[in-house]
Amino acid sequence: MKVVSVAFAATLFSLQTVQAAVPLWGQCGGVVYTGDVTCTSGAICQKWNDWFSQCIPGPTSTSSIRSSTSTLKSTSTSKTSSTTSVSRTTVTSSSTVSRTTVTSTSTVSRTSTTVSSSASATPTLAPLHDLAKAAGKQYFGVAVDTNELANATYKVLLDNTHLFGQITPGNKMKWDATEPSQGTFTFSAADALVTWAQGNGYQIRGHTLVWHSQLPSWVTSGAFSNATLVSILGNHVTNLVTHFKGSVKTWDVVNEIFNEDGTFRTSVFYTTIGETYVDIAFRAAAAADPDVGLAANDYNLDYGGAKMQAYVTLVNTLKSRGVKITQIGSQSHLIVGSTPSQSSLANVFATLAATGVEVAVTELDIRMTLPVTDALLAQQKKDYYNVVAACVQTSGCIGVTIWAYSDYYSWIPSVFSGQGAALPFDEYLQPKPAFYGIAEALTGTTTTTSSTTSISTSTTSVISSTSTSSSSSTSASATPTLAPLNDLAKAAGKQYFGVAVDSHELANATYRVLLDNTHLFGQITPGNKMKWDATEPSRGTFTFSAADALVTWAQGNGYEIRGHTLVWHSQLPSWVSSGGFDNATLVSILENHVTNLVTHFKGSIKTWDVVNEIFNEDGTFRTSVFYTTIGEYYVDIAFRAAAAADPNVRLAANDYNLDYGGAKMQAYVTLVNTLKSRGVKITQIGSQSHLIVGSTPSQNSLANVFATLAATGVEVAVTELDIRMTLPVTDALLAQQKKDYYNVVAACVQTSGCIGVTIWAYSDYYSWIPSVFSGQVYKCPRPLAPMIFTQFTGGRSSIRRIPTTQAGFLWNC
Repeated sequence: MKVVSVAFAATLFSLQTVQAAVPLWGQCGGVVYTGDVTCTSGAICQKWNDWFSQCIPGPTSTSSIRSSTSTLKSTSTSKTSSTTSVSRTTVTSSSTVSRTTVTSTSTVSRTSTTVSSSASATPTLAPLHDLAKAAGKQYFGVAVDTNELANATYKVLLDNTHLFGQITPGNKMKWDATEPSQGTFTFSAADALVTWAQGNGYQIRGHTLVWHSQLPSWVTSGAFSNATLVSILGNHVTNLVTHFKGSVKTWDVVNEIFNEDGTFRTSVFYTTIGETYVDIAFRAAAAADPDVGLAANDYNLDYGGAKMQAYVTLVNTLKSRGVKITQIGSQSHLIVGSTPSQSSLANVFATLAATGVEVAVTELDIRMTLPVTDALLAQQKKDYYNVVAACVQTSGCIGVTIWAYSDYYSWIPSVFSGQGAALPFDEYLQPKPAFYGIAEALTGTTTTTSSTTSISTSTTSVISSTSTSSSSSTSASATPTLAPLNDLAKAAGKQYFGVAVDSHELANATYRVLLDNTHLFGQITPGNKMKWDATEPSRGTFTFSAADALVTWAQGNGYEIRGHTLVWHSQLPSWVSSGGFDNATLVSILENHVTNLVTHFKGSIKTWDVVNEIFNEDGTFRTSVFYTTIGEYYVDIAFRAAAAADPNVRLAANDYNLDYGGAKMQAYVTLVNTLKSRGVKITQIGSQSHLIVGSTPSQNSLANVFATLAATGVEVAVTELDIRMTLPVTDALLAQQKKDYYNVVAACVQTSGCIGVTIWAYSDYYSWIPSVFSGQVYKCPRPLAPMIFTQFTGGRSSIRRIPTTQAGFLWNC
């Protein structure tokens, strides 16, 4: 699913909170609100409900508004305008830590930032559903699936009944989900969505009864006769519509039935039954629920032409046969810069509506080719505006539904390679310019505010990814200029700044842009492709192709490589973990595995994690197949085998929770001393540093831990750094995370024996955290990266280009 950019350098600045009147469209009151209550000149504080009052244009203002209920804007992200065509559509920020967006006066690299109020966890957003109703539409809707409801953070906005008023189940009402085997219907997942939607008072669109795709194999490969398939089709439609009778407002009876030239699409239904399968489906649905709306739904109607005309003909034909059809759904899966104009779209909608049916925009998203640029975001805003405005303009268009609201759950990247960022919210659930394009289309207004707060900068030189200079005048580009962390680490006396990588990440061209930045990173750790299950899946059979690809790429960039990992209790193939080997056999297996890996990568690997996570928190040995069968000497055996296979490679023991000191950390001090006393080579202790925001030790405490480990005569490295937080993200959590990252990196810089820091992936998109720690994520560098930068440089520096938080690009999830 998805990658976005980081507000990488925003926290290099000392942002000064300005005590000023609340700007136009800002929040000025409400329960739990503690900010300023005085609006800027020309605006009045309008109470919309107990929770939210807002500064709107006063009676003498020249800003026009459609109605008092159709002008709500975001308090934390109020849209502002730019004086140049290349700069981003800009917004003002209500916090000192979250995305600091900018007003451009010449090029995007010239920035200023507004910070107008204290941090807020949840921005107040334009209530799109309320605005749609005020504009004469029935709803503003969103597609939802059960996995999204399980995401508590994502669900916050799904439960905002002012933002959305209609939902479409994305997949749980389709044939494969509801009738996976003939005559056996399963509704539990769809029922859960319906129950939730009804609890919020949402209108529900049933999607979809008959589609050529997402059919179970028993339908597609059944080779049924005409009569049998007619019976199957009628039974399926009848069962679904009957089950959800009274709950679903409109059904997509048929989906994507025409080719682009207006001919019927080949499908199991058309091939076996002919075009009358459409009549059969509509008649069965109408018989099962006479009150439900019945629609035909398709994409690329927006462009007019043969396909759109085919639906005009379909409506007229069905009506002439006495078949009920009440709506045409225009999916509107569109492309930035290729979306028709408002007038063209309105003509299409009007042409469809002229047949006497409703029109609805049913699956709206507008994708772009990655990486995201300011120009693409600005164009996307215009495109969203045009679609929604065309619906508003057309009396027969009843509403607009977006196909999910955040890029986090977009289907686009998995289908259209190199494309994404299609939705109005980025993957951090922050509104993009497109969101404001929708709001403006619904209200018929465009508001302009300006950014007035200056940034306190220091005299430290500006750092770019390739050089140090006193200024930066780079115009807008796809790739932001970032602090060169690897260069800075080396300048601070460290060997590298590194990142964990896996082969599927290299296949992501957008993600790889920063992976290939040799100023940003200087060391890589393969995340999984050197582990036992990946390299010796069956006994004595070694597979190195995936790991070799990583090594070849890393060597091409001149990166130092950390081998991870030779011996670990986890990610073992079953033949090892359940083998029931005796001591001698397992010793032989262990030696053979270590020898083969180290020999294969001899000369390529700088350091091996020989053993990984061998101790419990109390300092005792962790139970594993190796410890249970061989005893603690399996550690000696592994280190000796590695040293014999490559006498020049560094050999490390690696573990988590060493950062806190205590018994586990002390166990590694003892391990080093014990191994050395036995003549076993060990050259490094790796502190994984998988930490928690707000629970990360202080810089001094961490430095003491690193110094204690280094005092044994080995190197210390921070090997898998990430710092997770409990969702939802707040400005306070981001600020604390920044401090925590600073403390870890600063402790390494402070400790002469600490050779470098490696982050465990650089983007939340590839984080392991959500799959292990429910409700937690956001642990890779965003506002914290500048703190790494300032620690390496020894001062606070001003970077003139602040990358925007753009869905579809890098660093965030």
